[in-house]
Amino acid sequence: MEYSQLNFHGYARATGPAGIRNRLLVLNLTGLSEPTSRRIYNALPGSMLASTPYGGGMLGADATTHTETLIGLAQHPNAGAVLVLSADRPRCDMISNALAKTGK
Repeated sequence: MEYSQLNFHGYARATGPAGIRNRLLVLNLTGLSEPTSRRIYNALPGSMLASTPYGGGMLGADATTHTETLIGLAQHPNAGAVLVLSADRPRCDMISNALAKTGK
C-alpha cells in the first residue's frame, strides 16, 4: 500500500494531538458531587468518568500535582469535551478556566 493511500479516521484537536475517540469526560472534583457525576455518566452512553474525592485539603506541591494531573487527564485527545462537576466553586472555576485555554 502506498503512503498516499493511508488515511487516519480520527478527530482533530485545535490545540493538541488528534484523538481516535471523541468522548465526553465527566470530571468530578469532590466527594460531595460524586453521586451526581455517576448519574450523569450512567445516563450518557459512551462517556468516561474520572472522579476524585480528594484534593480539597491538599497544600503546596501535593495540591499542585493533583490539580495538574486532573487538567492533564482532561486534556487527553480522546476527550472531545469535558463536563466539570464540583461542590467547591473556586476549584471548579480554576479547573474550568485552565481547560478553556485548551479549547475544552
